[in-house]
Amino acid sequence: MSPRRRIAFLCFNSRFFVRHFLPVVAAARLLDLEIFALLPSAGSEPIELPPDVKVIRIGEGRTLHPVFSLPSRLFSIYLALRRCKPDIAQAFALHPCVVLTVLSALGFRSRNVLTVTGLGLIDIDQRWTARAMRTFVYRLLRFADKSEATSFVFENHSDSFRLGFPKDRPQRKLILMGAGVDELTFQKLPLPPVPPLKLAIVSRMIWSKGIDLAVEAVVRLRRRGVPVELDIYGLPDLKNQRYFPIALLEEWGRKPSGIRWHGFVGDVAAVWRDHHAGLFPSRGGEGLPRALLEAASCGRAIVAADVPGCADFVRSGREGLLVKPDSSEDLERTIETLVREPHLLEPMGNAARERVLQNSTEQIITAQYRQLFTELQSGP
Repeated sequence: MSPRRRIAFLCFNSRFFVRHFLPVVAAARLLDLEIFALLPSAGSEPIELPPDVKVIRIGEGRTLHPVFSLPSRLFSIYLALRRCKPDIAQAFALHPCVVLTVLSALGFRSRNVLTVTGLGLIDIDQRWTARAMRTFVYRLLRFADKSEATSFVFENHSDSFRLGFPKDRPQRKLILMGAGVDELTFQKLPLPPVPPLKLAIVSRMIWSKGIDLAVEAVVRLRRRGVPVELDIYGLPDLKNQRYFPIALLEEWGRKPSGIRWHGFVGDVAAVWRDHHAGLFPSRGGEGLPRALLEAASCGRAIVAADVPGCADFVRSGREGLLVKPDSSEDLERTIETLVREPHLLEPMGNAARERVLQNSTEQIITAQYRQLFTELQSGP
């Protein structure tokens, strides 16, 4: 009897892995692969994974300066990979993709899957440190793309071109619309009455998400007497170089402007029960926000910036409305459109849920990963 094929998942954020990528684990289990999860060391919050997933701890998680931590991290992950000897190794997010690419260049051999969940801050930040990191990372991933042993998974159609991949030849890449949403947990919900128009943001509290733009827009609308409210859910990401401090978030919530910051939320589906639309005014760097898909699955119209990821899902006028990136003025005008024309909310919300059901359920994403892993197993 031949030994079972092995797969190793590499991620530097345990909560992110469990919240987003259980459909990947499900696909590996359906193929009876022996599964290893290389996750940050003890000190991370408890994680819930199927009992047959073997967790190997790999040191610290995400860092503020990932390039500087690369040498020490390489050795820890090399030892973990030698221990489990995977046939397939899959990295999730940009930093783990870089680590796996470097290890492959140094001699580690497996079929690699690099899952790019958005390009993050380095794609939009114009400070010299971000520009230098962007050059290094994008060149490295273009180098990885030359290897027939490497496949890419993207959450939108723009990131491979942002990385500089050639457009004139086929790539070993898979485009998935998100990481998979449970449409039974995030069921279609009836809309609350209007007015006021109730908007919600569910996100990490970081600059790239554009939350400050939403606050500016809603404050101006309220000053003009427009009946709109904004609830903000999420915590600062202290490992992101441009996070919003709690003092600022609390200050937003204290203003008599119809804005409330609630901090961490466990039951995200309950958020959409009380709101008419999801707000995603991102400055860029997105893959495809999971919170956006969850709002859409609950039948909520989406107001989002016209940036990769968000614009891959929202077709303006159908699933919601798109606004100019980094423009609180355009966001203000767009929100006012929904206040004046609330009859748009239900058909847009219905279209948003239908788009999730066609492209982004857990079952769809699991099936796509199962096909990918099957193809990789049959390859050299």
